[in-house]
Amino acid sequence: MMLLSFHIVAIGVLAGVIGNIAYQMGKKEGIRLAVHEFESQQSSSEESPPVT
Repeated sequence: MMLLSFHIVAIGVLAGVIGNIAYQMGKKEGIRLAVHEFESQQSSSEESPPVT
């Protein structure tokens, strides 16, 4: 019974670690995409003058 409990805890810890790694990678990817979109908007607004 103790071995079963140990396996349940180990699987939970493993799932938590993998989930945390995936979350951090996704967060970094999201930040990278946001910066890329911001830079592309800045460069497109600099290239074309505003219409008045």
